[in-house]
Amino acid sequence: MYDLEMDTLNSILRANARSPLRQLLWWCLLGLVLVPILLICVDTGSALFGYSTVVGYGTSMEPALSNGDALWAKYLNPTEVKVGDIVTLQLPSKEPVTHRVLRIHRLSNGSYLLETKGDANQFSEKWEIAAGEKIAVASIRVHFVGYVLQFLSNIAVRVILIGAMALLTVIWVRRQRTSA
Repeated sequence: MYDLEMDTLNSILRANARSPLRQLLWWCLLGLVLVPILLICVDTGSALFGYSTVVGYGTSMEPALSNGDALWAKYLNPTEVKVGDIVTLQLPSKEPVTHRVLRIHRLSNGSYLLETKGDANQFSEKWEIAAGEKIAVASIRVHFVGYVLQFLSNIAVRVILIGAMALLTVIWVRRQRTSA
């Protein structure tokens, strides 16, 4: 009986006697797969609540926003936008513009004139927005996550991550079965 308990204890110790370097590599690999998958889930899931991610490029909004920041923005009607809000305007045939709202004027044709300015810019710009058009108003900012989200938006990267997660799951399940 004593020998049986010692054999069992020795087998448990051998199974858990992985080197610290190997354990570190395992956790790093797991983190490199799980963190991006979590970001993809948050990005996709936030759309269910009416939010969209916007990646800030450029320096026009410094110091409030830095190059590569991620913004979670809610799409609002022009009547819901307030002076001081940070908005992203998607203009036809142009890159999105992210600026702070200085003034909002209702025009006689029912559309709105938004005057915006980047915090680091000297001059403001005016944009005509149709009454039914939605405007992305920033709610949450996360430093430099925009670079990661931009990288993860590539479908090939997502397929590789899903494959890596499946492979890690298979390895984990096999280890659980062999140690049991």
